[in-house]
Amino acid sequence: MSSIIVKQKPIKILLVGLDNCGKTSIILSLRESTSVKSLDSPKPTLGVNIENFEYKNQVISLWECGGTETYRNKYLENFHKYFGMTDKLLFIVDVQDRIRYDLALDYLEKIIKLLEKERKSPTLSILLHKYDPNITEQQEFKNLHKDLNLTVIKQIRKIIPSNINYTILKTSIYTDLKEVIFDI
Repeated sequence: MSSIIVKQKPIKILLVGLDNCGKTSIILSLRESTSVKSLDSPKPTLGVNIENFEYKNQVISLWECGGTETYRNKYLENFHKYFGMTDKLLFIVDVQDRIRYDLALDYLEKIIKLLEKERKSPTLSILLHKYDPNITEQQEFKNLHKDLNLTVIKQIRKIIPSNINYTILKTSIYTDLKEVIFDI
């Protein structure tokens, strides 16, 4: 008797956000051999970096999209090529980059409008990233926390229509990101 091996289609997870928001560090933190020290200064992503992981007997294909303006525009202009067949979309916001909150939220809004136009509905998670333990001890943390609640989270709720299910999570490289990222 022969057995037939059926290969499952990999689950596609797309990580998008502005440059330097922590996408590469998130990917690196998922590797078993990565130390926290090696996450300090990753190189910027040029274009799209695709890495496959196995999680609970499922192949996960992580697409990390470089976040400079040139790349962001390219992804939006070629929406089907990058966002097509996406099972889960992770939008990353660097909470410590308050100067660029508006730019990040503008990018999110453009993505949401294209998802609606194309009738795409991947699982959506917004990661308020770099919410590191050391910032909770600083005086600036109170202002950051206030900005997050008053500015970013309220704006996200205005941007995303009520018919789209999403989660907002506060994360850092110290968070166990496997469950957050791989849970579909």
